[in-house]
Amino acid sequence: MIANIFLKISEKYMLTDKTITLLMQCVDDLNGLEKKIFGESNWRTDIEKEFKSLMSSSSKKREFLQVNNIRHDIDEEESIRIILSELKTLRLVAISTIRNCANRNSEILTKRRLKHMGKYTEDDDKEFKRCILEILKSVKNDPNVDYKKVFNGYLKQLEQGDDIESSIDHIYDQSKDEKRCKELFNVNSITVISNLFRQDISDEKIMINACATINNYLQFSSTTGLNETQLRNYCNLINNSKYSGDLKTEALKSIVLTVEKNNVVPEFIIETLFENINKNDDKFYNFVIMFIGIISKRQKIENINNLSTKLLEDWIIIRDGAEIDFEKCSQDNSDCQSISSIVAQIFVNSLQKNIKISDESIENLTKALKSKDKQTCILSAKSLYLASDTHNIKNEVLVTLKEYIDNKINDVSVYSTVAYARGLAKLSSANEAIMTSHIGFLPNIYVFEDLQLDKESFTDVVNESILFILSREAPNHEFEEEIFQIFDHILSFESDYQKEIIEILLKYSANRYSIPDSTVLALENIINTPELFVKILEVFKNVVRKKQIIGEKILRIVADNLYLSSDNDILNKSFYILNMANDNQDIPDDIFDILELEMASLTVRLGLSDINDAVTYLCEKTKEGKKVTINGFRALSKAIIHNQLTLSENVLKILLNISNNRQMIPNDLIDKIVEKFDPKLVQPHLIEIFENLVKNNQDISEKLLTKLTIALDNRIIFDKVIFIFLLRGQQGEILSEKIIRKILVKFFTIENPLIMQQYLPVICSVIEKKDYFKNHIQNLSHKTNDKSFNTNIIEAIKKALTYALKTDNQDIIRKSISGFKTLRSLHQVEFEKESIEILLQIAANINCDESTKEEISELLSSSKLEGNQKIAYELIYLTSDSDSDFLDKLIDIEKPKLFKQNFDKINSIIDKNSELKLQALKILLNCLNKENIPDKLLHSIAALLESNKSERIQSLCCKLIGEIVKVGRIVTNKIILLVLDLKEKEKSADIIKLIAENQTIPEDLQDIIRLSLGIHLKKTTDSELLCLCELLKYMRKEFGKEQKFSDRSISTLLESNISKNIIKNNLDLTNELINIYALILMQDPDKSSNEIIVDSLENTILSKRVTKNILNAYKEIIKQKKFQTNRFSNVFGVFIDILNHNEHYKNLHIDILVCIALASESTKISEFKYLESNLSNDNELIRSWSFRGLRAAYEKGSNSLIFKQWCNHIVAKLEEKTKINIDIDSSLDLFEIIASLESNDFSKIQDKPQYQWNRELFMF
Repeated sequence: MIANIFLKISEKYMLTDKTITLLMQCVDDLNGLEKKIFGESNWRTDIEKEFKSLMSSSSKKREFLQVNNIRHDIDEEESIRIILSELKTLRLVAISTIRNCANRNSEILTKRRLKHMGKYTEDDDKEFKRCILEILKSVKNDPNVDYKKVFNGYLKQLEQGDDIESSIDHIYDQSKDEKRCKELFNVNSITVISNLFRQDISDEKIMINACATINNYLQFSSTTGLNETQLRNYCNLINNSKYSGDLKTEALKSIVLTVEKNNVVPEFIIETLFENINKNDDKFYNFVIMFIGIISKRQKIENINNLSTKLLEDWIIIRDGAEIDFEKCSQDNSDCQSISSIVAQIFVNSLQKNIKISDESIENLTKALKSKDKQTCILSAKSLYLASDTHNIKNEVLVTLKEYIDNKINDVSVYSTVAYARGLAKLSSANEAIMTSHIGFLPNIYVFEDLQLDKESFTDVVNESILFILSREAPNHEFEEEIFQIFDHILSFESDYQKEIIEILLKYSANRYSIPDSTVLALENIINTPELFVKILEVFKNVVRKKQIIGEKILRIVADNLYLSSDNDILNKSFYILNMANDNQDIPDDIFDILELEMASLTVRLGLSDINDAVTYLCEKTKEGKKVTINGFRALSKAIIHNQLTLSENVLKILLNISNNRQMIPNDLIDKIVEKFDPKLVQPHLIEIFENLVKNNQDISEKLLTKLTIALDNRIIFDKVIFIFLLRGQQGEILSEKIIRKILVKFFTIENPLIMQQYLPVICSVIEKKDYFKNHIQNLSHKTNDKSFNTNIIEAIKKALTYALKTDNQDIIRKSISGFKTLRSLHQVEFEKESIEILLQIAANINCDESTKEEISELLSSSKLEGNQKIAYELIYLTSDSDSDFLDKLIDIEKPKLFKQNFDKINSIIDKNSELKLQALKILLNCLNKENIPDKLLHSIAALLESNKSERIQSLCCKLIGEIVKVGRIVTNKIILLVLDLKEKEKSADIIKLIAENQTIPEDLQDIIRLSLGIHLKKTTDSELLCLCELLKYMRKEFGKEQKFSDRSISTLLESNISKNIIKNNLDLTNELINIYALILMQDPDKSSNEIIVDSLENTILSKRVTKNILNAYKEIIKQKKFQTNRFSNVFGVFIDILNHNEHYKNLHIDILVCIALASESTKISEFKYLESNLSNDNELIRSWSFRGLRAAYEKGSNSLIFKQWCNHIVAKLEEKTKINIDIDSSLDLFEIIASLESNDFSKIQDKPQYQWNRELFMF
């Protein structure tokens, strides 16, 4: 055929486009090709007719068959089949020819031709379709090719088993592109591909490409992985022994990728992998591990023990997308995940799902702790930690595990610690022997702070395991000191494990082992914990049995048990501990006494032969204040009913001592002594016991109350019994009517405030309960048939409260006032006059606090007050808006009796308000109780008299002082002197006379009074002279004592107006007066202003009766007056004359020189010869004053040649020494210092700057 010719040509040569176009016409379906060849004619009908024609003539039939070499038996249908076959062959040859040309030049595959060929990707002719697909496949990424149809064509071809290799190649190629992969592949296509694994295909490349295609699909798509059908296909491949490990490894990649996506993997996959794990190479094994590593997180994997050997290998996973490979560990791949870490994770995951593992696996996990891979170490340690919870770890493994507790990897250290602790605990619980080294190592792993990874704490797990081990081993092992340090820590700081520690110590101490002192001390500190108490007590019982010493604290706690516990077991143990401790050690005396008391109590309780001695001992000790133990009370309860009278009486004495010691007596024992009580007898011990019962707040039975009520009729014991009821009333108990009446009667006989304080609250408590008070009064009324009885009891209570007000005790007063308030508010009772008067007195008392005063005001404001009471109330509670308002209100009250607070207010006004002083004084003059004026106010009046110059105020002050003195008040010396200073001396004399009648005036003050009044009240010259003599004599005496005159003496002298006629003929008196004037000036230079003194002194100097005192006094006059006196020039002349001619006064020359120098400083003097002559005097004092006088004259313009020469001489010496030019005028201060020096040594200043000369010379 022609087409076959073209096919052969195309195998070597390229055909023309026209030929290809012609061939393209043959690329059609059979129907289309029929029409193209046969046109519109029905060739099948034509053949049928032709065959009929031929068959009708035998000769034609033979000729036709021979010519066409056709079998003789061909029929019509066969002919049609042959034609159709030729048509198919034509199509196939045409497309094969085009394929050959396209392989040479793809440009022949035009858009039109490609689209045309694309119609036949699903043609029924497999060969034709295969060629079509090959052509279309060769044109990659051409938009004219529908790649989906091409893909589906190949997929169908693969499904039909046609051209498997080519089909899988194209499908694999399409899977490499992520976009195409997501678009073309789905579950059905993957199933078609995986179905290859069920076929016996020998070409492994096809199988590998199939796996690779599926791997790409799993990598790029969002699918959940392979389904069960697909996975079973993979199982078929893996189980096929003909396939290599590489193929199976590729298949495992698919499974790994599936398991990474899927939550659950069918069990048959796991079984298949485990069945084949040892039949293949390491790579396959590693892939299986990767697979199991993933599914172990979600599923239980039962048979993992075979994997444990992989913990010890060093394979590393190298992964690049879907590509996975494995290498041995090296420095280059150290950051990659290791197979051993995955295996370790498998064990972690499986153990978390309670999978049991073998001893070999545990051993391999332990060996893996030394892996170079950190994650393997951590996960192996974690696996051991998990395994330790459910598995028994062998001793030799634990020994190895112990080495990793201090591992530098924290996770390994923590997990190893937990695994080790739990492993030991399981060994111990299984009654297996624990190596001593393990016991000794436990303190190293006990967690004192916190053992934590992330947010999970392992502290309790480790510590509980350790304590469990120690608890199990306590009976058989002697613990080292470090273990007791754990116990001490827990007992001191960790309350959670204290109970366990005590159980351990109890087991430990029950044998031959001793407990260290530190642990004993720790036990002492927690023995008071209720839930631990009994067990700790048992431990201490074991401790003392081994003769160990125990501390005082535990001794006291144990001793307290004898008083506090009613548990016989605790009592017996406590007694045993104390008794043994007494044998083992020296115990404190007070604890020894308790032990002795307990022994005595047991003796009495058991009725031993020395019972009487024991009772006597108890009596003595309780009298000393010792308290009886529980067994002591039990013994007394038994002994009180003893027939022996002496024993019974001694028991009562013991009980009395006990109650005196404020120790509670058991009720059953009280009941027994109540039985012994007879109200008609005098039984002092019992009465005192009953009183103490109430004081100690113990319950009082009705039977005892009844007997005590009857006992009130027994006069001998009445006071004691009524006091018992009083105590009950104080405690708030409701007392009967009879008891209330008897308490009131007793109250009026009490004078002691302390005892009154005991009664008053009970009386007040009766009236504070309105209903109670009313009911009981009614009951009393009915019983007595006396209508006035209600009033009587009210009056009795009022009188009792009034009686209480008369005390000075503020607490009693406050309670009584409270009672009155209750009477007023609850019972509308009016107060008696006496009560009101007392309340006013209390309110007016300075010691009354504001709250009490306010309560009294509330009571009295609603009471009916009489005239004086009302005035007193107003004065006590007087309020005002201002000082003026206050005084106005007082003025409105005629002749008031003022209270302390009124006086204080007036005192405040006098001190601060000048405008109201006069009004305040008038009120004081008007008050009736001047004798009550406080000292502070009296001092203020005196100060006012002293400071105020108003004659009116001074007159009122004097009058008030006089009135105060008249009523007998004692006044101070200051007030006496103030009175003495009054201008009206006659009035002063009258007041002082009154003062002298009331009080003793000091002797020295009497002299002043006598002299002052004598001077001012002198009547004759003789009396004046006598008074002056006495005054001067007094002043001389005063000066002899104090070396100074008092201001009063000076003022008295200066105000005396001494007449010249008195002293002109009395030279001694005159000299004494002048001498005292001089002393006054020396004491107070300001008195230079007194002309009498100045004139007297100058007259004396002029008469040349000069003394040193007179000159010293005149020096002060010169300084003060600046020579502004009447006779200074004359005095100066006398000074010059004395210096020049009078050797009699030579000893006074220096003082006269000083006076001249001072005069020169004050005024310009005409004569300074004497100063010049002494400028070079050997006496530095004379020289200094001479310089001062001459300097002053020089500065005032006087020209002294001698002064200038002296200064020039000093200048010359200074310049010689210092080489510095000296100016006289600016150096006068320096010269004055030089003049005062004993000698002139200028070497001290020659090296000093000039501004320092004055200081340096002055210092030396």
